[in-house]
Amino acid sequence: MINLRINIYALILSFIHIFIVNLFFINFPECVEPTASLLFKLKIIYLLAKIFSSVLTIFLYQAVFRWIEELKNKNSIVIQYTKYASTYIIINLILMMIIFPAVSFFPDIQTTISNINYVNPYILMPTYININLLYHIIPSLFGIVFLNLIIYSVIYAYVIYNSKKYISSKYYKLLYIPFFIPVFLAYNQIPRNLVIASWLFIFVFSYIYFNKEKKDDTLKLPIFFGFLAAYFVNFRAEFFPLLFLFPLLVFFYKIFTNKKFIIFLVSFILMHSSLTVLQNTFYAKDYYKMENYSFIFMTLSSDVSRINQQDLAYIKKLFPNIDKSDITVTPIDKKEYKNMILIAKKVLIKNYFYIASANLNSYYERMNDSDFLHLRPSLAKYYYPDFSQLFNKLYPTKEKIMSPILYGSTDYTVSKIYKIFYKMYFNFAVILCLLIGGICLRKGLYVFISLILSWICACVLAVGYVVPFIYFYVFMFCGYVFFFMFLADLFAKIKIKNKNT
Repeated sequence: MINLRINIYALILSFIHIFIVNLFFINFPECVEPTASLLFKLKIIYLLAKIFSSVLTIFLYQAVFRWIEELKNKNSIVIQYTKYASTYIIINLILMMIIFPAVSFFPDIQTTISNINYVNPYILMPTYININLLYHIIPSLFGIVFLNLIIYSVIYAYVIYNSKKYISSKYYKLLYIPFFIPVFLAYNQIPRNLVIASWLFIFVFSYIYFNKEKKDDTLKLPIFFGFLAAYFVNFRAEFFPLLFLFPLLVFFYKIFTNKKFIIFLVSFILMHSSLTVLQNTFYAKDYYKMENYSFIFMTLSSDVSRINQQDLAYIKKLFPNIDKSDITVTPIDKKEYKNMILIAKKVLIKNYFYIASANLNSYYERMNDSDFLHLRPSLAKYYYPDFSQLFNKLYPTKEKIMSPILYGSTDYTVSKIYKIFYKMYFNFAVILCLLIGGICLRKGLYVFISLILSWICACVLAVGYVVPFIYFYVFMFCGYVFFFMFLADLFAKIKIKNKNT
């Protein structure tokens, strides 16, 4: 009877929501000289987003009503989750009220919001899905950020609750530290791909860690986890190895029964295939062409002698307009594109340490710039001059608040203490400790996570030309979270060992 009442309430509210929101956002703005075929595809994608977001609202309302019912029934697990999640979201919302709309400083996000009715070719498909679906639940930038904060808070509650339950009811409190580091709290307000990906990284690996040998028999979980894992894998090119390793991990740790593992695998493959088709349809070729070209440009700008002359001649044939001060890419056909990728890989392999070192030095040099973290409020007026009066009125105070949070100083220069935090060698040491600790504790997942994070960082250092802080976000945030999880694990085991002796 309770379930029936919950479903009726959810359907009624979902219908009202769909009528108010989705029916008012059905016009398709003109793209830049779109072909009939492309415009048709864009409309299909947008309509699918509306349908999925409509279905999502039904599940969302059902989840809210069920959550309320469980709280009324004094379900201890739900009460604990509510306590942790509400604490985290309240703190994030307070910060959001202080610095909003800091998230709108990024032109790619603003472009996506203003052109929500079709796929933005400069945003990766997973980010577009995140923004589009959440926009159709609460149709505003605020709504997207707010709903993301709810998702992050639920993941936070999941990690804290299970760390307390499976690691130690005493040492789990160490996990508070990485989640409340000021810069990570600030970046929670930004719906960008690497921030979203970091939280999904934490969830999927935590889920594997806390569900070893459980063999969950429910049907929904393997489907949901398969979709979510594939969705995460597609956020960035450097996550590609996980396309093969995720299924192996899930199978090795026996998260699901053999039959449910097949369901997980099918869901994983279907989601990945769908995202691959969508990305290839709209922008992937041009996007990856630029990405691969970037480190060639970096090498050419620095030391031509390091490149084979035959390869260099071919690169110049593909890019006759090469200029150190301006990246210009000329159109290339499919065959030339494949050859360029092969040469790009060859150049990277031969010159990796040189390119990585140059990029790391460039990253450190940018610490002295006032825009090191791309979150300086006053810079917004340069992106959006129509709002300059509003920005000038609001942001002197916001800058005084944001600068200490992000830089540890009041003038947007990185303080000495914060420089240690932002330096990569300090983060390398954290990952190395996680690797060694995983080996000593015989915790294969810690070892695996440290190696994957090292791989991600190695790929970031190869992209060339400019390596902003956000590129290292997954490496840093996830590294700290799992390092402190390891510390809680270690101290709990030491305590057990001391009791036994």
